[in-house]
Amino acid sequence: MTMVSHNRVLQKIRRIGYDTTAFILAVVFSDGKVRYQGLVPVSIYTRFFLSLFTERFYRAVIEGNIPVITFTRIATPLDSTATFPGERSKKP
Repeated sequence: MTMVSHNRVLQKIRRIGYDTTAFILAVVFSDGKVRYQGLVPVSIYTRFFLSLFTERFYRAVIEGNIPVITFTRIATPLDSTATFPGERSKKP
C-alpha cells in the first residue's frame, strides 16, 4: 500500500489520503472517523485534492457514488488475546 496524505484545515474534513496502488481514498473527519472509499480514479482524487470547496466536492461527487470499504482486523498468531475460529476466548 502506497498512501499519500495531505492535511486539510476544514470544518469537517481534517485529512485526506490516497492509495496509489489500490485506488483507495481515505478521508479523516474532524470527529476522528475515517471513511475509506474504494476504486477512486486518480482523476477524481486529483480534482478532490485541488478543489477549492473540498467538503462540497466530497458530498457531490464521492459520498454516495463511490462505495465505502470497511476493513476487518485479522487475528495473527502473535496476538496474545486473539481468538481464532473454533477456539475459546483467552482470559488473562
